[in-house]
Amino acid sequence: MKEIININMLGGFSISYGGHVISDMRSRPRKAWLLLEYLIAHRNRVITQDELIAMLWPLDDVDDAVNTLKTLLHRVRALLSGLDLGSAKQVVAYHRGTYAWAPRLPCVVDADEFTRLCKSADDPDVSAEDKLSILTSAVETYGGRFLPNHVHEPWVASLDAQYHSLYTEAVYALTDALRSKGRMADVAAICRRASALDPYNEELHIRLIRALAASGEAQNAISHYDYITELFYNGFGITPSKDLTAIYSELVKTTRVRELNLSAIKDDLRESGADDGCLFVEYEFFKIIYRLEARSEARTGQVVYLALVTVTDQMGERPVLKTLKKTMDKLKETISQSLRRGDVFTRFSVSQYLILLPAATFEDGQTVTKRIAKQFKRDNPRIRTELACSLQAVTPADLETLPQSQV
Repeated sequence: MKEIININMLGGFSISYGGHVISDMRSRPRKAWLLLEYLIAHRNRVITQDELIAMLWPLDDVDDAVNTLKTLLHRVRALLSGLDLGSAKQVVAYHRGTYAWAPRLPCVVDADEFTRLCKSADDPDVSAEDKLSILTSAVETYGGRFLPNHVHEPWVASLDAQYHSLYTEAVYALTDALRSKGRMADVAAICRRASALDPYNEELHIRLIRALAASGEAQNAISHYDYITELFYNGFGITPSKDLTAIYSELVKTTRVRELNLSAIKDDLRESGADDGCLFVEYEFFKIIYRLEARSEARTGQVVYLALVTVTDQMGERPVLKTLKKTMDKLKETISQSLRRGDVFTRFSVSQYLILLPAATFEDGQTVTKRIAKQFKRDNPRIRTELACSLQAVTPADLETLPQSQV
């Protein structure tokens, strides 16, 4: 029985045969690997030298491109010599200005196997159990993004988008099937890997959080929400969607177990560590505290002020994300150390913090915001951003009116 040439293109490029392996992770000329990968990706047809020249040097005016391509072909054949496949001239064939991947031995390519499995799972005649098995195999076969070392090549990006779209749909279908069987731990494991490959796919994060919560890992679910909130802030400059914040609200309502010992409950409520700063909370909790303070004012007459601190560039616009991230991180530290322990603040949007100042006057509020701005400038003289601060009293009439995000 003839051995098979195994080719991996998902998650990295490698060819293995007879115990030998070559990979584009090795220190070899990039163009040689790119040529080899292109020939394999389009192995079902012969390819003209003009097509290869246009692919390899799309923006370069290469002197004697035909001979340069032939030199590159020799390098490709030298790469293949490490596999002991026989004549490298037969493996990568050249005939009258055309090139082709044409080994005499059978090849198995992971991208083909992955595509075949995805199509098999869509067969309406496949049973539910067989579909579950096929989808599992498909998701396991997907090793990662297509040719990640050459992801900026247009033809690679196009194929990568196709394969990754198939993978995402397979993950959705598989996790739906597993959820229907109550296998939430498996759903969480699949979504964790998928979200690592596609970190800005919010649906994958939502499925992961729900699966963690359903598996009894509510604290891990909350931690993952915190992680992706920061990820979306820093990566795209966007706040969590309504779906994500709704899931978070559900989580914090259902994480408490039945406890009859009041002392144990007090221990759980106690702050950990010796943090002398004020209290930073998620916006959903901030809204509850805001409403509580407004109700308290209606009863006691004690005035509460709400301060909004907005980060801008020197033109009054939102800074670029890299600068904004650094500024918001540093500003959080400044606010935490500039307020009383009884004060509360939250991140309201990508570029804003909200501060609640109970038992304060308007002058007190102005003093606080000026102190924050002055301290921030003193601590971070090289950060070229500005802080715009505004202040309003919280009244009982505001109970039904919460501020809207000014992203």
